[in-house]
Amino acid sequence: VSGSKTGVSVYNEYVQPMLEQAGIEPTLVVTKHANHAMEYMQNYDNNENNENNNNNGIGVHAYDGIVSVGGDGLLSEIIRGIYKRPDAEEFLKTNTFGVVGAGTSNGLAKSITVEANEPYGVLESMFLICRGQTTKLDLSEYQLSDGSLFFAFLTFSWAFVADIEVGGEALRWLGRVRQDIVAVWRILFLRRYKGTLYYTNNSNNSNDNSGSTLTPVLPPLDQPPPDNCHKIEDTFIIFWPCQVSHPDTAAMASPNSKCNDGLFRIGVVRGLATRRSKLLSLFLEVEQGKHFENNSAEEVVCSSWRLVPDNDEDSANVVDGEVVPSGPIQAKVLPGKMRIFGCPKRA
Repeated sequence: VSGSKTGVSVYNEYVQPMLEQAGIEPTLVVTKHANHAMEYMQNYDNNENNENNNNNGIGVHAYDGIVSVGGDGLLSEIIRGIYKRPDAEEFLKTNTFGVVGAGTSNGLAKSITVEANEPYGVLESMFLICRGQTTKLDLSEYQLSDGSLFFAFLTFSWAFVADIEVGGEALRWLGRVRQDIVAVWRILFLRRYKGTLYYTNNSNNSNDNSGSTLTPVLPPLDQPPPDNCHKIEDTFIIFWPCQVSHPDTAAMASPNSKCNDGLFRIGVVRGLATRRSKLLSLFLEVEQGKHFENNSAEEVVCSSWRLVPDNDEDSANVVDGEVVPSGPIQAKVLPGKMRIFGCPKRA
């Protein structure tokens, strides 16, 4: 549970009572500082006598599920902590995860309820968890310019969207509205970024309607891309790869994305000729997922991609809301890597 007042309040008012009514005995861990969840998950089996939690000496494999009560950042910490464990693969296979939105951006919780044809809210998320139906969730592996790896589940942003995320941090106290304020500012003082996108598609998923032929997986970031991968070299305004439909509750950035489709869907706006009025119109259409009807926007569907900015120092890279080193970056889908409560099974 996120250590914020909202996270603890949601747990006490909804999560704990509903779990207990379902015959589930919950164990509570409240985060105390940034990256606490990551540290806890990384060393989970060694924390049984830690006075800050109440797990009563129960090893991690004794649990039936792990429920994140907070924003997307809390689940991001949990996943990154798991991948620091030597038994990460076994851990992901053994445990099922749930998400209850109690943060500023609750994109995965929203995406799960939308895919389940349920209204979004804490009660609905808990209903899906208590019902016990599960499906798989795609994760992704990012290779960063400093040589490290970053594991994610939601979205990457560069150019316009990254400018909003980074610029909005100073206004975090305003809540969700801060993003609207910074977006309008960035439209008025628009920046364009030059770069090259390489992408491949090695997915046989029936939800892939891109028309792309199968191409090899991209090699490591420090090696040149294969000659037969797809390439877009241009000036970009928006570059926004998504793995789920909603990066936050108010934006259906990728209406065609599913929890377990094995794909990135990259929202792209490029070209020097895009007018500010067109961009404002597109921004207003994102909430309803109608922005791809705007002829300024296009969708690139792939299973792996590499972005090489022309100027490493001129732009920011943001993965699941976390700023990571700028410069070249590469990502690939890890299909069905995580089992979650909530999404309905698909044939």
